[in-house]
Amino acid sequence: VLTNLVLLLLHRNQLRRWEDLECAVACPRLLWLTFFENPLAGQPEVRGLAIKWAPRLLAFDFWAVTDDERLQFRGLHAPTPTEHIGHTSLPNGASGVRGSIEETNHEVQGAQALQSSRFTSKCAESVIPFRAKPATDKQTPKSLLSESLRELMAVFLHSHFCCAASVLQSRWRRFRTRACRHRLDRTRLLAAKLIQRNASMWLWRNNMLHYVKEYLADVEAPELLLDTKEMLRLRATKRIEITFKRLIRRRRERKKTREAATLISRCVRGYLTRVAFQHKYLELDKYRS
Repeated sequence: VLTNLVLLLLHRNQLRRWEDLECAVACPRLLWLTFFENPLAGQPEVRGLAIKWAPRLLAFDFWAVTDDERLQFRGLHAPTPTEHIGHTSLPNGASGVRGSIEETNHEVQGAQALQSSRFTSKCAESVIPFRAKPATDKQTPKSLLSESLRELMAVFLHSHFCCAASVLQSRWRRFRTRACRHRLDRTRLLAAKLIQRNASMWLWRNNMLHYVKEYLADVEAPELLLDTKEMLRLRATKRIEITFKRLIRRRRERKKTREAATLISRCVRGYLTRVAFQHKYLELDKYRS
């Protein structure tokens, strides 16, 4: 089984058995299958069985698979597939694929003009633009790959456009995005107003302080310029200065005490050394006895 196959073009291959269709939709990642102009394609159960056997299928032939078809063909059973099926005409105006892509789309849309809802089977909105015949001019592998990618993108777009669940999800995402955008705009507006209000208050406070300072300087009362914060700052400065001076004084006292202890210990060690020297070399204990 081709596990990575997403696009399979099997039109005009003289496929006559139901086993051929079942094997074609057995690819686990298949998204688009073309099966028109085969002898088996004339059977009315072909599209339904393909959708039933491959629920992940997004498009079959020229039409995207809708939710209406998935529900409609859920209980469909395959007929006895033993005998070969002869060539029959294609249903729903699919014979127009022998022409160009513009003629095919025009015929398909004309045949399905009565379908008013895009969620019904084979509606005009579910038609996928597809070139049934290869191009007459020579094409490179890169151009063929880009064309297949464009066709797959068209399959995704038409499938999502004709799927009610995808439409609901997209509209819910748009609604949630709009709500988030409105909420973000409202938050930005409130933040701008708050910033503007605070800036206006700050400017007014600075202007009033400048005016009061000029007025008190004119009336020769500069001590009134000190507010509570400045007075607390001066008091804290004085307290820090007193504490620092006290710390320096204590350090000096400790230094003097340490120097005095060092001097006393040095004098005591010298005295003891002299006494020991005298007793050892002058033998004072001998003559004293």
